[in-house]
Amino acid sequence: VLGVFGRLLLFFSRIGPWALDRPLMGLCCLCVLLSSHAVWAASGADAHARSPWTLAQWLQQMQTASQRHSYVGELQVEIEGRRTRSLIQHVNQAQGSYEDRVEALGGRPRISYRQPGEVWTVWPQLHQALHEKRDAIPSFPLLLPKIAQGSGSVYVAQLGQRERVAGHWAQSIEFIPADHWRYVYTVWAEEGSALPLKMQTRDSLGHVLEEARFLTLQLDPSAASLRPREALDGYQVRA
Repeated sequence: VLGVFGRLLLFFSRIGPWALDRPLMGLCCLCVLLSSHAVWAASGADAHARSPWTLAQWLQQMQTASQRHSYVGELQVEIEGRRTRSLIQHVNQAQGSYEDRVEALGGRPRISYRQPGEVWTVWPQLHQALHEKRDAIPSFPLLLPKIAQGSGSVYVAQLGQRERVAGHWAQSIEFIPADHWRYVYTVWAEEGSALPLKMQTRDSLGHVLEEARFLTLQLDPSAASLRPREALDGYQVRA
């Protein structure tokens, strides 16, 4: 069984060349589920958490972390033993804008540049580029469960343990279903910025079905360490 993330990844991989550089598209499903049916419960007595924030504060900070912090890192996505890796560069710009650079590692070289309302996909070896006037589909770690109040109570969120991820201390937050028919989701957020560094999908027996995690991460990098856009001189550009 591919699970929620796997099925969506398979779907998006079939509808366009831009889909393959959007890891963990199944996070969309978690966002939809929790935005309308979740109930939040803090686990304040958990001595393992040692968290400076309450659960509600963590959830709020996680939703805005990528708007407050730029970052560069290597992201790995694993689904049923199959691993893909990409280099991600997220740079916040003036007036709430941003630019993402996503370089696929392995296979044919492919780089995507994303800004609000615009996506460029570049194949350096082929000297080809695709220009699309559209918003990029949010992917990990930009898309997160929304804080919402509602009936149904199909998920409960609680603070878990701390863990080192990509060289940073991260606080885990578990989204536990009220029955055995839904998956368990866990997100690890960096302690200082609340940027999500890792996410797992597990079945009711605790088996990890899918995982996305940063292997390396540099928060708020200097301008000198950022990679510039690929020059498109001599490229065949499609729109």
